Amino acid sequence: MAGRTDLVGYEEQAQAAPPEQRPCLTLEGLAISLPLPRISGAVHLSGLVAPARVICDALGQALSQWSARHDRPIPCRKGCSACCRYLVPLSVPEALALPGELSAREGPRPARSRGRLLAAATTLLRAGPPPESGRLDPTQATQALADWYASAGVTCPFLSKHRCGIYAARPLACREHFSASSRACASPRAGGEASLNWGISVSAALADLAAELEGRPAEAVMLPLALPWWQENRRRNETLYSGDQAVARLGQLLESQARRAAEFAENAENWDKYHWTDRSRIPGLRS
Repeated sequence: MAGRTDLVGYEEQAQAAPPEQRPCLTLEGLAISLPLPRISGAVHLSGLVAPARVICDALGQALSQWSARHDRPIPCRKGCSACCRYLVPLSVPEALALPGELSAREGPRPARSRGRLLAAATTLLRAGPPPESGRLDPTQATQALADWYASAGVTCPFLSKHRCGIYAARPLACREHFSASSRACASPRAGGEASLNWGISVSAALADLAAELEGRPAEAVMLPLALPWWQENRRRNETLYSGDQAVARLGQLLESQARRAAEFAENAENWDKYHWTDRSRIPGLRS
């Protein structure tokens, strides 16, 4: 199945591979040395998911350490599933990788996960079309879409007993979501306001990278709709790209995000927004 051979065993390889370079990203006024994984040879779009996860997890660890040093503890804990009811976007590479990865990781149980995904998709489609956003600014459009999703009552199909059933393979959007307030994240409307953001998003950077490689507009896929989307778009995973060049470009996109966010935060009036509001308010970033 498309995507399976790209991901099986690759995360271990990406973790152990020597860095090609160590670009320095300035986030929250802190310089972070971020090694980029190396990929030998060519990869499909789905093959870019594993190195993106390695980078995302490194950034997440740095964020946790920064928060602890600045007395802003992150309340996220095992067993808390408040954010598992938020809308989760997948980049194109993630959506292409998901079916094959479910088969590789779940062995005889992929039918259960597929059934839950399709049930969630049915619930979402019954909710009717999302609201028109043409006359709304990005922040309002993001909130309107989040409200529509929350009103459909869709819970993540991989959530079981308040635990993630695919935690090791969870989406980038989940990996980079850190709650800034346990009280705020109890409300489905607080998805953006409750999250601690650095003004950098690996999920958005991977979406932009895929758009550049394919020569298409950037797009995102709602998690519950991933399987129907994959059925219509799986041939997009047949093209091969230079792995090292793609990962290097991913690093450049992240550096560009960090520069824009740092410039935005230099204005004292923007400081609180930079730390504590949804990322659609930060120039150049996607919600």
